[in-house]
Amino acid sequence: MELIPSDYREAYPGLSAAALKKQLSRFFAENAIILPHSAAASISTPMTRSDIQFFIDVFAGFLDSHQEMLDTIEASR
Repeated sequence: MELIPSDYREAYPGLSAAALKKQLSRFFAENAIILPHSAAASISTPMTRSDIQFFIDVFAGFLDSHQEMLDTIEASR
């Protein structure tokens, strides 16, 4: 089910989602990947397959290690 915001307030993350984004940025930085503050990465830098796999592996590691935190985030509707 796709959730489309009905007003601007619904487009902003709640407290738990904002905390998760902060943890994501911190986790990536600890693994030598710098994300913008908003953690909305735009990957336009030329990369090798191993660079891309590293990025994927770090993200998978984040998901694994933060599953409990992810479970607390719910859609607003």
